[in-house]
Amino acid sequence: AILDAARSDRSDPDGTLSASLEELGIDVRYVNKIMHHKFMVIDGREQERLSPEKARVFTSSGNFSYSAGMRFDENTLIIEGNADVGGSFQREFTLMWNNSRDFEYGDVPLYAPITSVAEGELPDDPRFEMCFTSDNFDLKTTSYGPTFSVVSGRNTVADRIVELIEGANSSILVASGHLRSRPISEAILAKHAEDPNVDIRIYLDGQEYISNWYYYHLVEEREACLVEAGESASKKQSCLDKGFYYSYAMHEAGIPVRFKHYAYRWHYSYAPQMHHKYIVIDGETVASGSYNLSDNAEHNTLENLVIYQIDQLAEDFTANFERMWETGHAEGLYEELLQEVHAGQGEIPLVYDSMALTWD
Repeated sequence: AILDAARSDRSDPDGTLSASLEELGIDVRYVNKIMHHKFMVIDGREQERLSPEKARVFTSSGNFSYSAGMRFDENTLIIEGNADVGGSFQREFTLMWNNSRDFEYGDVPLYAPITSVAEGELPDDPRFEMCFTSDNFDLKTTSYGPTFSVVSGRNTVADRIVELIEGANSSILVASGHLRSRPISEAILAKHAEDPNVDIRIYLDGQEYISNWYYYHLVEEREACLVEAGESASKKQSCLDKGFYYSYAMHEAGIPVRFKHYAYRWHYSYAPQMHHKYIVIDGETVASGSYNLSDNAEHNTLENLVIYQIDQLAEDFTANFERMWETGHAEGLYEELLQEVHAGQGEIPLVYDSMALTWD
């Protein structure tokens, strides 16, 4: 198991999940970047041989947690018996494992992964395309151990999503907890400007809502950052890519945006989050995985995005999007909330049932 939590668990391991797994004889490791994948490869190995054609791959937007399983909006894909998918995810796991650091708790036999199947040896199934942010990193060995080191200018996953957006003919449905990626956001805005008839709709978690004032405050901060960056290309890139919320820019451009809203003040401890990370293009193509639409996901975390060309899957994701788009509308939850506010003698409910609200 490669666990993000193992990085912090090792400082005080007793009673942690990482230690509990090692007590069972399961080798636990961690990497130097945020390990944001949520996937498992099951039965992809027989004795001393990889068998990707027999693997079951479980890949999800959701963390392996109670909230993801019971409270949040999430999706999970299970792909069985596909050597292209099984081999690609096995290769990603092996890459991380061979460049990980040992949790080192108790007497655990060290797991030695078999060298992954070479990419050219896997069948190319056109229904699946696997994208990994690990392609944005170089590998180095330091005194602390193996290290994933980001390479400036690589935007492997964002570039592929931009290509999908630019190639859309009729519709782009975005369901994402975040919308903070400059190249992806600019591609959406450009597509809308190029052809306003394309049905572009964006459904975000409530934490992505920002006011008109705060949006222009971010614009001013970015402009000041660019001035301070001077002639440094890397500093300018940092100013442009990080810490910017694009939801208001979409709203201002006339693109329909709704937020899953459930609290006057957002806080993770009580938020039933809209945690999906998927895009449906033209009702035919689905891009989904662990990848948030942000620069942080592209350059600070290890992520996956799978692009699916499967009609039934596209129908299922579209139906899911349409249900979320109308959250709380049939029940009249917004009207009920306003009545409660006006009748509450100055008391305003801070947390309420989830509803899909426009910016207004």
